[in-house]
Amino acid sequence: MRVAAAGVNFRDTLVCLGILRADHLGWEVAGTVAETGPGVAGTRAGDQVMAFTGQNGGYASTVEVDHRYVFPIPRGWTFAQAASVTVAFVTAYHALHDLAGVRRGDKVLVHAAAGGVGAAAVQLLRACGAEVYATASPAKHDLVAAEGVPPGRIADSRSLEFEPRLREASGGTGFDVVLGSLAGEFVDASLRLVRQGGRYVEMGARDVRDSDEVAARHPGVAYHAFRLLDHPPQTFRRAFAALLPMFEEGILRPPPAQRWGVRYARQALRRLSQGRTAGKAILALPRELASDGTVLVTGGTGALGGLLAGHLAAAHRVRHLLLVSRRGAEAPGAEDLRRRLASLGASVSFAACDTADRASLAAVLASVPSAHPLTAVVHAAGALDDGLFAEMTPERLDTVLRAKTDAAVNLHELTRDLDLRAFVLYSSLVGVTGAPGQSAYAAANAFLDALAHHRRQLGLPAVSIAWGYWREETSLTARLGTTDWARVARQGFAPMAAEQALSGFDAAVELDRPAVVVTALRELGREASELLSDLPRPTRRGAAVDSENDDDTDLAALLGKPAGERLEALSELVRTHAAAILGHSGPGDVRPDQPFPQAGFDSLASVELRTRLANAVGARVAATALLDHPTPVSLARHLDTVLGGAAEPRSTAAQPESFVATVLTAWRDGDEARARRLLDAAARQRPAGGLPAPAWQRLTSAPAPLRMVCVPPIITSDVASPYDRLAADLEGSGELWTARLPGFLENEPVPRSLADLCETWARALPGDPAEPLFLLGHSSGGLLAHCLAEVLRQQGTTVRGLVLLDSVSPAAAPDSVVRETLGRLARAAAALSPAALTAFHRYERLLNDWSLAPSKAPVLFVHPHDSRLHDLWPGQRDAHAVSGTHLSMIEEHAPETARAIRHWLGRQRPAA
Repeated sequence: MRVAAAGVNFRDTLVCLGILRADHLGWEVAGTVAETGPGVAGTRAGDQVMAFTGQNGGYASTVEVDHRYVFPIPRGWTFAQAASVTVAFVTAYHALHDLAGVRRGDKVLVHAAAGGVGAAAVQLLRACGAEVYATASPAKHDLVAAEGVPPGRIADSRSLEFEPRLREASGGTGFDVVLGSLAGEFVDASLRLVRQGGRYVEMGARDVRDSDEVAARHPGVAYHAFRLLDHPPQTFRRAFAALLPMFEEGILRPPPAQRWGVRYARQALRRLSQGRTAGKAILALPRELASDGTVLVTGGTGALGGLLAGHLAAAHRVRHLLLVSRRGAEAPGAEDLRRRLASLGASVSFAACDTADRASLAAVLASVPSAHPLTAVVHAAGALDDGLFAEMTPERLDTVLRAKTDAAVNLHELTRDLDLRAFVLYSSLVGVTGAPGQSAYAAANAFLDALAHHRRQLGLPAVSIAWGYWREETSLTARLGTTDWARVARQGFAPMAAEQALSGFDAAVELDRPAVVVTALRELGREASELLSDLPRPTRRGAAVDSENDDDTDLAALLGKPAGERLEALSELVRTHAAAILGHSGPGDVRPDQPFPQAGFDSLASVELRTRLANAVGARVAATALLDHPTPVSLARHLDTVLGGAAEPRSTAAQPESFVATVLTAWRDGDEARARRLLDAAARQRPAGGLPAPAWQRLTSAPAPLRMVCVPPIITSDVASPYDRLAADLEGSGELWTARLPGFLENEPVPRSLADLCETWARALPGDPAEPLFLLGHSSGGLLAHCLAEVLRQQGTTVRGLVLLDSVSPAAAPDSVVRETLGRLARAAAALSPAALTAFHRYERLLNDWSLAPSKAPVLFVHPHDSRLHDLWPGQRDAHAVSGTHLSMIEEHAPETARAIRHWLGRQRPAA
């Protein structure tokens, strides 16, 4: 026989401890017949059987067995279940029926009723109508009660108190039969519980008594002790003739099994010797993925699924692959994958299936041919919807959990009765270490790890591989930019080459543990994961990648510096931490005046920088700090204010107020006329015309069926893109592009007119001209997008749709919008330059002088619930209300705004 699983019995522990002498370990196995000798009838090579190995032992890859001890495995049983019944049920049957002659109504005490033989005895006794009493360790009483023994009839097997307790429970009559497996005074107490005319059957080997001595001490008690090894095949065949029909009919069932890989036999035997197992301990032997069986891979047409399929065909000689994905054979690259696998000798079937849909998955499993039954499952599918924890919604959670957890549960429940050789779950390192912005993904993968443990407790194969980062680009890693990879490196992890990762797959499966992390490590800095704390760290000091971890900023020395030096030091601090987050070598790589989004900061990087700076200066830094102070130098000024504005006393002499402060103060105080006179005078000095070509920035990375140009509002045009958060939620719905409006930097010309601006942009649109074009604009950016759409129409370029986000001209803005806008400007005063403020004024004048006409393109107008700006917009449009305010609808409320846009885009159909 080729052994798939071997049962572990208490006798094996006694042999290991030297209490019993024997030349072998293991009595019972389950597996496949490899070969038969002459004269063997009824059993053929390839049959799946369970067997009693006797003196030949069972802890081996192959064993020779007397065919008279070989029996068929009941329908629907796994090898682990089959390996758990031979010794336990034959021992219990022989003791109860052959020796004790148990009859209906007999009172029977079963010692160690939570163990293999004890649990089998309880089932047999309940099947024949006996009255069952039991002992077990207190921790296992619930398990015994779950088998149908009333709690009042269960006592502690480790205390002699079981004698008076069970005598009372039996009504003082004692027992007709006692099944013993204890030793010493526990046996004496048990014999005293046997009524006259009763039978005591000893199943253990530690304290075997002489039957005549027992009869002399306990008149009327028949004592039987036996060793299963001493009994002929007829004992087994007689027992199985009665047992197999009851197994097939479900009257009897295999005990709960605890599965151990054979390499962990020492631990299994030790736990059994200490009484710390419940049910049956099973050793699983390594099994190759059968070449004649089918291996199912979810996510099979994806990058990682395709790599694994090739590895299974080449390294494991798997010849039948069922690759499941949402699009099946229609997935990009599926036909090339089929040809590649065919060249490796594998036949491939593709199935289009949502594995989270139980009925659809059941249909796919039912299609597996009986000639090549399912032998292994690899769940490699997954989905992402990253975002800060506070931004999670049920819908976003469902996107991630459905692909990972719902599908995994369906695979588990629909295959649990199949004899799988492997059940592999593709988990993630994120579920072990956590990662910024991936709370849902971490939860989904932690569930997979737990499911693997659960299956192992059920005696089923399972390993959850918590993958680190693959160098191979996938749909899950394509979103990672330079900042993300820098964060990964600081945590101590490195990307794995495909060959390295697939070797890790083999090692994880061979290791036979429920959950395994497979990752590449790099030199560890102080910011590496705590899980790697036992690994060595370098003692040298590096540049920003090391120095970003210094939490020992000398605040007293910092506050004691003169104002100019203090601001310079704070600027250096900000740029040092920013460089570390972006993966640069040092602060010199970060410009003091460069807006953070232009430098590469997304929302997660912004949160990380805020947290680092708060820890460094020992003060709270507001969540909106990087929005309100969008450059390193302006953020440094803000930190200076947070720290108390400096320890150095300010001069009592009046300080000259800057142009920006003067204008904003006049505006704040309600002196709008003065503010406009100042701006008009300064704006006339700005050069106009000769605009530079726009420097387009792509805000999304995933392939998408359309392109969308996002025109920024004039209030935020000194920042690279106010649409970063919105774009993250529109990933996959469109290729989003944006550019900075000209004129907001020193010596940069402003447009002569709106037509001047729009014609410049129209000449250099980004993206593939063949893709449908949509325009988007928030606030005043909506008017600029509307103007651009009209210029493009006049030039013969079709705009498929116009998305307006609470759009309004400055002159028509309600007081609530003006107050919110001025508040944002006031908070950003440190970052505003005279160029930015005068450009803002120039665009304001141009927009107020422009006459708005109905758009020829379809229009979606998204607005906050309390806004009525959509009523001011001319022409037909679809209106949709969302949560938030004029500004927050593209910031903290961006996910809801994005959902409205996605829904509308889904209804737009490009013309043929």
